[in-house]
Amino acid sequence: MVAALRARLGALAGRAPSSVRDVAWNLSGPVVTTVLLFVTAPAYIGSIGLERYGVMAVIWVLLGYFGFLDLGLSRAAANFAARAEGPAEIERIFSTTVVFNALLGAVGAGALMAVPAGLIAGLVQASPEVRAEMAASLPWLIGFIPLAMVSGIFTGILEGRRRFALSNMIQTLGAVVFQGTPLLAALLVAPRLEVIVPCALLGRGLAIAASAVAAVRATGIRPSLRPDLRLLRRLFAFGGWVSLSSVISPVLTSLDQFLIASGIGVRNLPFFSVPNSIAQRMNILPQAMFRALYPRFARMRAGDQESSDTLGTSVAILSLLLTAIASAGVLLIGPLLTVWLGAAFAAEASTVGRILLLGAWFNGLAILPFVYLEGTGRPHIPALLHLAELPPYVGALLLGLHLFGLEGAAAAAALRMAVDAVLLFAFAGYRWRRLAALLPGLAIVSACLAVAEVPGAPWRIAVALLLAAVAVAAWAYLVRKRLVLTRG
Repeated sequence: MVAALRARLGALAGRAPSSVRDVAWNLSGPVVTTVLLFVTAPAYIGSIGLERYGVMAVIWVLLGYFGFLDLGLSRAAANFAARAEGPAEIERIFSTTVVFNALLGAVGAGALMAVPAGLIAGLVQASPEVRAEMAASLPWLIGFIPLAMVSGIFTGILEGRRRFALSNMIQTLGAVVFQGTPLLAALLVAPRLEVIVPCALLGRGLAIAASAVAAVRATGIRPSLRPDLRLLRRLFAFGGWVSLSSVISPVLTSLDQFLIASGIGVRNLPFFSVPNSIAQRMNILPQAMFRALYPRFARMRAGDQESSDTLGTSVAILSLLLTAIASAGVLLIGPLLTVWLGAAFAAEASTVGRILLLGAWFNGLAILPFVYLEGTGRPHIPALLHLAELPPYVGALLLGLHLFGLEGAAAAAALRMAVDAVLLFAFAGYRWRRLAALLPGLAIVSACLAVAEVPGAPWRIAVALLLAAVAVAAWAYLVRKRLVLTRG
């Protein structure tokens, strides 16, 4: 019976379009991670308190930043692996990037070891006890940097060869261990950072090791410790611009949390970081499409009929889905936070979450022109745009935080995402006529935000249904008039 069921599922999967299967697999891992966030966040806050939870958010931002600081070789490996002709070429890509990234991570970790941990911990506003715990946990984080630096290579190789099912299974299991192990340690051993952080890193390390084994076995390669220097130069030619974007992008997405922690105190950070985590979950679908489309665009030429049609169709579908998700999120985040973390927490965080969800709508759409530009061999455009956005964003963030607190910081982040999306679409060849087709979705999400700010409105559900109907009708009209799917 089990064999028959497996055969039936395999037949159904075989009849599904490959791009749909790829997106579905890429959705599975982030969905599980989102569920884990909702399940574990109240337990974490209840066991370790808001202050330690805020410090943990800063630590994971640091870890994610160093994981992407690999000079663009992770994404270059994915791009080159997508175009590789056989195992021998993949083997050279794998060995070259892993050896170089491990060495770079070791050098970076050694340099950070020379900085006193107490000095780093002193950058956040926290009690002396929590700062001491953070300082005690930092050596674990620094020692983990070389492993974090190579983790993206393994995932990039798997996804470049379109082994999305295997990659997401490993990431899902890793997320379970990463979230569950430190929580158990906090409950059973001690709710202290020097206990929680090493346990979390252990879970993350096991997932990275599994990804390495999977990448080797799935591609049939025999990795070595001999990098190909000529290939490394080619990888850098592509990855250098990706590296610039990879360095700046984490700054753009995490700078707000650092400024909040240092400016108004780490205790206030969860009122921003929790709704920000919810808003970022909107990127699950765009990121799934990013990972599915990346190897496809790597085999296409910029500006040709196939790549333009693929981008246009993807944007049309994504805009409809994101509008529905963002509208529901804006209307429901207040009640959700009330049930999840309590009325007092929701009162502080709901407006912040609504503003960030509007920004996430822009950010989700921007992912598609980003992958189009980078996948078709023009990674310098997103990199230069992100570099140009950084100075005005810092100014807007400081001004918003000073004038309006957390809501001002959220508004500055949303504005930056909106500008970024418009610029990426413009450089991807989108005409203003096609961009105008996205305005109904923006109007719907903005209207929902205005409605949600009316406290206790009994007609909120009716308004939401009406706006959803208008959005669907507007989108259908635009498709019929060929304003969405045409190249013009």
